[in-house]
Amino acid sequence: MGLKPSEFADRADIRRNAYSQYENAKNRISLEAAYKLVDTYGLDLDWIYDGDMSRLPHDLANRIAKTLSAA
Repeated sequence: MGLKPSEFADRADIRRNAYSQYENAKNRISLEAAYKLVDTYGLDLDWIYDGDMSRLPHDLANRIAKTLSAA
């Protein structure tokens, strides 16, 4: 999405340190934080918890896929 992790967390009203732990797989994301990502970015719980992109908007799924393939 072109955001730094801190910006991504701030926009969704998630504490930066908590988001960092989710992103680095040190803690599993809480349902409350997951819903904040759903509401803020149009993500889907299946994507957040299972990596299933089938219910994401097409353009968002493509951007995520490109980011993942570049990593």
